[in-house]
Amino acid sequence: MNTATLIESGARISKRDALLIASYTLKEMHLKHDVECGFVATLDRKHDTSPLIWTVAYHTEQNPFGFAQEKNYIEINAETGDLIAILTPRGDLVKRQFEDTRIHAF
Repeated sequence: MNTATLIESGARISKRDALLIASYTLKEMHLKHDVECGFVATLDRKHDTSPLIWTVAYHTEQNPFGFAQEKNYIEINAETGDLIAILTPRGDLVKRQFEDTRIHAF
């Protein structure tokens, strides 16, 4: 995505930055992905009034037990660079981590 298109869309975070944020997030959460498949980033809004979101798709790494790889998604606010969600077939890992932290705090 070129700079003019990025400015027109209202996004402040470039595609390159979104990919870096996604890679860093996976590393920090000790989540592994299939490096050969890489990342695919798309910029869109969920609704007309919602903020722009970079959705970065990735595949989980191949596992030795023969289970199929999963396609997961990392959502990043394109205006602020904030992590919104890590979506998997079992739910949102960011939300789950927050809930686990909140449960252990009491």
